[in-house]
Amino acid sequence: MKKLSLLFGLAVLLFSGCKKENPISSTSELVSVPKVVSFLDDSYLAILGTDDVAPQVMPVDGFYGYAVDSIYGFNVGGQIVDTIWFSDVSWNGDTTTTGIAKVELIATNSKGISGIASSKFVIVLPPTDPYPNDISGNYIRGGLVVTTVEKIVDGVYVLYNPIFSTNLAWLDTYCIVIHSVADGIDFVDQVEPGFPGFGTFTYANEFYDENTLTICADMTRIEDGLALSRCVTRE
Repeated sequence: MKKLSLLFGLAVLLFSGCKKENPISSTSELVSVPKVVSFLDDSYLAILGTDDVAPQVMPVDGFYGYAVDSIYGFNVGGQIVDTIWFSDVSWNGDTTTTGIAKVELIATNSKGISGIASSKFVIVLPPTDPYPNDISGNYIRGGLVVTTVEKIVDGVYVLYNPIFSTNLAWLDTYCIVIHSVADGIDFVDQVEPGFPGFGTFTYANEFYDENTLTICADMTRIEDGLALSRCVTRE
């Protein structure tokens, strides 16, 4: 019996010596996204073949905008400041090909979190005979506004949701539209990538009916050959 008591006491001692300590508590940290204020226009137009965005994108009093982060600030030369001014822009475009690029102002705070303001930069060769009537506006299909057309200059537009889908997630896609007297309406970006699972479409036979204010186009999904013919009418 003494032997059993001794073993029990030893087990209690060992258990006490291996007592589990409290785990380290998690901590919360405030997230701060820099606020970027842009002096840029919403969109710009570049003539195809132009090498530089500078003639188009002009600063205001030497600056393109500013950014503020009053919580973490910005590391500038080893010092933390809460406001920075942009004397340059970030450019991801190529003016040797037709398309839509971005001019961006990017501010990264001392914690590595970035805030961004951007403007569209449309690269195209405008028509010499732009169609005289402005076709910009909201367009309806199936009772819903599914497409928005924005004018850049006479005869040049940006068209959102170029497959005229009632799935409004497609409003995040867009293409350039050229509208001229001689050639009618043309979706310049002929291949429009979709979202995962939506497919990629090409376009043909685009036309604009001035009497009904309707834009129509034939569309083909590359992945499976699905053919669509759709129209939208300005509200």
